[in-house]
Amino acid sequence: GQRTQYYTVGDDGFYENNIFNNMAEKIIFVEGYDIFPEIPEGVLIPGDTLTIDLNDHFQSTVYPAPDAQWSFTPFDTVNGVSSTIDNENNILTIYSEITSHGIFHGQITLTMDGVQLLRVQDWNVIIDHPIEFLPNLTTIHIFEDDTLFLPTDSLFYNVDDRGDLITIDYFMISQSPVELFFSNNDTIAFIGDPDWYGPGNIHFSVTESLGRTIEDTLNFQVLNVDDPMDLDFYGISGD
Repeated sequence: GQRTQYYTVGDDGFYENNIFNNMAEKIIFVEGYDIFPEIPEGVLIPGDTLTIDLNDHFQSTVYPAPDAQWSFTPFDTVNGVSSTIDNENNILTIYSEITSHGIFHGQITLTMDGVQLLRVQDWNVIIDHPIEFLPNLTTIHIFEDDTLFLPTDSLFYNVDDRGDLITIDYFMISQSPVELFFSNNDTIAFIGDPDWYGPGNIHFSVTESLGRTIEDTLNFQVLNVDDPMDLDFYGISGD
């Protein structure tokens, strides 16, 4: 995970180095400041702009937020990606182009005049076409001796709807002997077992090219061949 460091310097020049690995919403109290230790990792669609209000990550009952001096130092370059900080309003902005693709990695720092407080945080922005599962996935139905071809866009989709291919790294089937065959980025085939019917589920783990992963569980019902066909298929059923 990301790492946040706080350095405090006493009048005698003594340095303390404290390293925190905390959840994003946990608050650390340092010399009158309420500091949120992590600015969450960003996800940016290529061609869009990401804006971070740094004031949201600094609160104090003692010192005014305008006294905070923020800076961002990029360590890695990504094609078409740049950054600026509005020092008057403490706004960090990340810009990208439509062809940008990669992980923009750098370091955010905070200094305070007269307080000698320095905050350092490693920070990433993933520039990619993110995918999500469709909301409220319903149970699909398969005959025990049949094959159901399910289009992947009935399960998950690109948030920006630009049509980039989705890669499924792995998926697991539990509670049934149903076979699953994934041939390309468009179709998943569910193959029913001739000697088994009943409920089951599939745990999908879908990973984007830059490492972001989404997970969900799809429920299905394998039907006996003698059951009446009163179904609403997602895909095309056939032998």
